[in-house]
Amino acid sequence: MSSVRIDFKDKEEENSFTNLKEDSDIFDWMEEHGYSDELYELEYRHTFFSLVADFCHYMLESFECAAKKKVAVAYALLRKPLRDNLHYIEWLAAEREDLLDKLAKGNAEDLVINKFNAKKYIEKVEKIYGIAHQDGFFSFRYDKNDSMSLEKIWNKANHVITTHSYTKSAQGELNFVFLSEERIDEFTRYYYCVVPLVMSYAVDLIVAMFEQIINVNPMTNIINRVLKLARQACTTDGKFFQDTLNIFGSR
Repeated sequence: MSSVRIDFKDKEEENSFTNLKEDSDIFDWMEEHGYSDELYELEYRHTFFSLVADFCHYMLESFECAAKKKVAVAYALLRKPLRDNLHYIEWLAAEREDLLDKLAKGNAEDLVINKFNAKKYIEKVEKIYGIAHQDGFFSFRYDKNDSMSLEKIWNKANHVITTHSYTKSAQGELNFVFLSEERIDEFTRYYYCVVPLVMSYAVDLIVAMFEQIINVNPMTNIINRVLKLARQACTTDGKFFQDTLNIFGSR
């Protein structure tokens, strides 16, 4: 799915392209010969798929640690996928050419996460894909002053001692080192309250972007959403999801 078709203007251009050896030469050639749209699409797909793959690697490990009540590691692993990877996926969804231009021609400072832009991209995602968002999707990931912020928790999970005012270690505290069983249970319960909410939003966005790339028919789009809702309902009633599958199977 990451490949992009190029309709060459003539055989000479096709041969010229075929003889290129380096990726950088390919990008320069496409830009010079008027294939900018194809170049943007190629870079978009490569960047999107790579970000999603990295997102999934970290989230899977976090899920497995949470299931074993290794709360410090579970929260520490959330920081990169939910704060960083998801931000750049939202950036791609909202202003793809801006991000791709900065990747190709800018510097690291141009790509640093800006909280104002982060909020703007979340709002644009809702307008473009019709994915309803809540303030929590921003606050959980970025707002250090919010009492429910994951930002506070994963900063403590990544450092034995923290000194910033919003997450300062208490006297006699080593972050996540002296946890009682009761505190471990509290962090576990909070993980399973907040992370599914953010993941639901992330899945909606990523699936919508995949569907756009492969141009799925409207019925497949509807079925995907029905199955997702059925799986969410499964968390409260396991029979519900199987009943939904049976309905589809009987048609």
